[in-house]
Amino acid sequence: MMFWTKSRRTLIVFCLVFLMGLFLSTLPMQVVAQSSNLHVQGRSRISQSATLLALDLKDERRPLPGRREPAAGRGCGVDTPNPPLTALSPATNLGFTVAAYPKFFFYIPQMSAQALKFSLIKEDKDKVYEKTFAVPNTPGIFNLSLPADKTLPPLEVGKGYRWYFQIICSQQDSGDIYVDGWVQRVSGTGKNNLWYDTLATLAQKRRLNAGDVVSAVKWANLLRAEGLDKITQEPLVGSLSGGEF
Repeated sequence: MMFWTKSRRTLIVFCLVFLMGLFLSTLPMQVVAQSSNLHVQGRSRISQSATLLALDLKDERRPLPGRREPAAGRGCGVDTPNPPLTALSPATNLGFTVAAYPKFFFYIPQMSAQALKFSLIKEDKDKVYEKTFAVPNTPGIFNLSLPADKTLPPLEVGKGYRWYFQIICSQQDSGDIYVDGWVQRVSGTGKNNLWYDTLATLAQKRRLNAGDVVSAVKWANLLRAEGLDKITQEPLVGSLSGGEF
């Protein structure tokens, strides 16, 4: 009887030890699984946040095809001037505005061209505006205003428009000497990256206060920030459209 009692106790102890060991052996796996799951969830949230941030930045500063200077070696049969024809546009080739009829700015060098042509094309490839201008006699920075009348509907908010500014060297010229970029109108609540509006405001201040050092510094800093160092000191001459600068 005593032997049986001892054997029973030994069996019970063995079973308890076995069950305890089995429980403890599964516990680390559960903890690891939970930690791994939290790590994956955390990484997923970080990834989602990074994606959203990237989308926001892409919407504001996405690079688009375009050129601020003509292709090298092109210049109406003569050496390319320095500085060359230059569009005052952001390095991404995309600028924003709240204006229904924004102004565009170009540095136009002394050259023997016959005419200049500006074209505006909606993102769906429909041409909405085109006009030819005489070549100015004086080199410098000029603006070009869209006509705020019934001949041209206002730019649509949220739509992208591609513009081309071409040099016409002769009647046979195909107009392949050009600069081009993009403009997009945003709602009136937009405040950031309003390139065309900021440029127009600073240009007007410089024209009205030619001796104002603060305006000159702000203008130069704006151009340098977008890599337009070559033309920071070029004079603001006038408007190709014949309106106010």
